[in-house]
Amino acid sequence: MIPEEEKYTGLQWYLPPYFKNYLSSGRFEKGVIIYKDKPTGKTWGENIPHIDYLIQIQYPPSTMPSGSGDGNEIMKNWETTVILDLYHPNTKETKVITTTQGKLFTFLWKDNPEVLHQKEVPPVPVFITNKAINEQFITDNIPCSSVGFAFIYNPINDIHLSKLREIKSLFCNVEELTFSAEKACKTEKTGEIYPLLTVKLLIFKNTNYDDVHELIKKAVYKKSKSSEKDMFRIATHGLLIQR
Repeated sequence: MIPEEEKYTGLQWYLPPYFKNYLSSGRFEKGVIIYKDKPTGKTWGENIPHIDYLIQIQYPPSTMPSGSGDGNEIMKNWETTVILDLYHPNTKETKVITTTQGKLFTFLWKDNPEVLHQKEVPPVPVFITNKAINEQFITDNIPCSSVGFAFIYNPINDIHLSKLREIKSLFCNVEELTFSAEKACKTEKTGEIYPLLTVKLLIFKNTNYDDVHELIKKAVYKKSKSSEKDMFRIATHGLLIQR
């Protein structure tokens, strides 16, 4: 089993962090090679008994894509064309498939080749609000006499990455837990959840609610120069709980 820090969890195929720009833009480009599992030192084209097939993108052209991960670029590129090779290293057989970026992403997510040929594969919402977090679930995972801060987290979203980094930089000792969105969010939401979404729970010990509140505010809130009023609301950024 691949350690979570080596790949994006939620996807069946092996996509480590250097795939961030392709995922955040929703655009896989010519030259990209994707493995089902982590390569074990073998090179492209060698006899690899444990790998059924690999993917090599042939179109669209390489443009060094970038995206913020907020979902706009992903939705924009969802129905655009992608041409890929399914390469079988044992038999040297190559199958060329023309599909869409959205179908390719769904295939990498679910490992179901049929989606590459389906007539339609609707996009999955990339964003859910912190209001969807199950407060009781989070409370149950906070140790007694501790403060917990939970928030929706997408590892390809630049704002989320910055938020986590800034908060952790202000605290000397933070315990970080990660839960799947399916487990940590309320179940009333219908439909599927974007597979990269998780819920981060930061646990602060030997401190109090007010001190954590102020440091989180310092990390994530930038007061507008044109406004004299303090508009910071902790609920906008996550769920802060004293236990």
